[in-house]
Amino acid sequence: MDTITWFVMGASSGLGEHLTKALQASNNEIYRFNIIACSRSIEELETENYLSVRCDITNIDDIKNALNKGLEKFKKIDVAINHAGTSTISTVEECDTETFRKVFEVNFWGTYYFTKVFLEYFRSYYKLYKKKGRLLSHTSASGLSPKYYGVTYNSTKYATEALLSNAWLESVSFLELMTIECGFFTGTNIQSKHNEFVTRFPEYKLDFLRECNKYRYTSLLLSSLPPYALFPRSKNSIEKAIEIIIKLTSDTSKTLPRRLMLGRDACIRVSTEVNHIIGDLYNSVRFIDDFR
Repeated sequence: MDTITWFVMGASSGLGEHLTKALQASNNEIYRFNIIACSRSIEELETENYLSVRCDITNIDDIKNALNKGLEKFKKIDVAINHAGTSTISTVEECDTETFRKVFEVNFWGTYYFTKVFLEYFRSYYKLYKKKGRLLSHTSASGLSPKYYGVTYNSTKYATEALLSNAWLESVSFLELMTIECGFFTGTNIQSKHNEFVTRFPEYKLDFLRECNKYRYTSLLLSSLPPYALFPRSKNSIEKAIEIIIKLTSDTSKTLPRRLMLGRDACIRVSTEVNHIIGDLYNSVRFIDDFR
């Protein structure tokens, strides 16, 4: 039975922490995992199949150092996954530039550094082992669909989707790259941040269920809300999401999909946005002949 070595960035909180714990608990007769767990605040520990390394995703030298430490212990890394990220809640008008830059530094530039380092590693991996490595990155459904009060987070995730789409296109000969677009999951602090924000301007204070009928994109507006805003009991299971990620990624007999959308709300948000794009595409196609 082959042992699969995972490199998990953002392993001290949220989905990354849950994934790390699940991998440690999943060593059995079907799968065996080594784990390299990384984050800025993680306690550094080492056991037979576990290594934790303090690593700031906004520092490319930190990422290279963590990679090298992982290779020193386990000799190879088969799966690298990035869950590191941060968020803030605001409207476009009310968000200050410094906050915007800080969120971009972690969510976009951190992902850029992480992807850059592991593209180089997985090119060598393919030459050495004659098989493709697997690179996963959590981009969020907010990278494909707008979210009310989510300008900073959404902007970084849209940019990250563009970055990883290009990386997917360019690395197809030696790598399987999959983005993970999650919705809201219990076990994260997203809900508390939404509850904390209060806009200063009455124009942005919408009584969503009563006022949204005045807007053209009613379904898009509704789908952009976190599920607890409309249906407080509608919560996705983080344990089930982690189970799907592990099972899908560990099955090397099948090629990874380009994207994996996890959560009922994620699928609704993305499908709503896709429907609007298709509608706009149909409206645009009628002008094609005008450019001849």
